[in-house]
Amino acid sequence: MPGWATVGKIILLMLPVALAACTAPMEWEKPGVSKSTAATDQSDCHIIAQSQAMRIYPSYMSTYASGAAAMASQQHTDTDRAVAEAGYFESCMRDKGYVRRSAPPPPNR
Repeated sequence: MPGWATVGKIILLMLPVALAACTAPMEWEKPGVSKSTAATDQSDCHIIAQSQAMRIYPSYMSTYASGAAAMASQQHTDTDRAVAEAGYFESCMRDKGYVRRSAPPPPNR
């Protein structure tokens, strides 16, 4: 049976997911830019962000730890890398002149 510390960690990990589900979807917007150019810029920023995050938080398994300790260590690194990648992506898009806005609601059918 998990202890309260474990339950607390699970809640903290799930909280951002639950909050994201309650918020309006966001999209990147830049006046005068075609959807094709915006898609290319997003792709370029994803590549740059992934590269920068991987440089700071490389993906490797520790030779000193095994079992649950190694898995926990890798999960921590993966989480740190994902957070860094998201930050680098956002910074890249802003540097290109994009602004995040709420996405328009889907059309009624």
